[in-house]
Amino acid sequence: MTRADEKVARTESESRHMGEGTNPRRIVLALALVVAATLDAGSGTAATPVLAQKIYVYLPSNVRPPMLQRLLAAALPGAEVMVFRHLHDFETSIEETPPDFVISARPFVDRYDRWKRVLQGFAADREEEAYVLVSVGRTADPADISRLEIGVVDLLGKKGMSGLVARLLGTTTLPKLIRVGQPEDLLPLLELEMAGAVLMPARSVPSLREKSALDLRVTELKAALVGLPAVGAVAGAPASTEMVRRLMGLPPGVKAMLGVDDWRRP
Repeated sequence: MTRADEKVARTESESRHMGEGTNPRRIVLALALVVAATLDAGSGTAATPVLAQKIYVYLPSNVRPPMLQRLLAAALPGAEVMVFRHLHDFETSIEETPPDFVISARPFVDRYDRWKRVLQGFAADREEEAYVLVSVGRTADPADISRLEIGVVDLLGKKGMSGLVARLLGTTTLPKLIRVGQPEDLLPLLELEMAGAVLMPARSVPSLREKSALDLRVTELKAALVGLPAVGAVAGAPASTEMVRRLMGLPPGVKAMLGVDDWRRP
């Protein structure tokens, strides 16, 4: 066993120890350690082509942007990677210093004509995920939804989220939306009774329940599906084919931090 292999094995052992329990932050940190060790283990291989391209990422999650940015930069040497925490900063940077590629929620990539979707994320062999309403004490009554204040992670800005939420709820009378920047910001809306419900991916409900003693109830929604993260390329992006190949070959741990199991060409 090489020193690099020993380091990966040791780090994986440490990450399993850190991941004991259900604290999502520990799980994220453990995953990051394994990914970092894997990338370090491969650092002694033949040099990879330099891809002098800009990649902007906006994917609200429990993974801190600086950590994700470091791991992506290590996995894509030569590329200029920027991971944004706030949608406003993401959109402003796109306008002022346009990137060659964006990695974001599928609705964001599809919203602009400037982007051609070159990769679609899949998880559990699906390219979309179900969204549900989570409330305290009782499920949401469909007749009352339009009168609720609903919290949601902002993927598209005020106007874009209004249209997306109306589609997911199947209503023409849109409730008042409380847009937050990160998934971790949703729970305080329920704890402080600032929102009657929050709209979120069904897969994230167990994590929310682990963090709170509230009696959280789930209301399933008909056909409330949102596309998983996608990669968009600007027309004429240099070496687009090579970058797509490199993104498809990202380590599984990095893909998991991006919210996908694998990338597929649309």
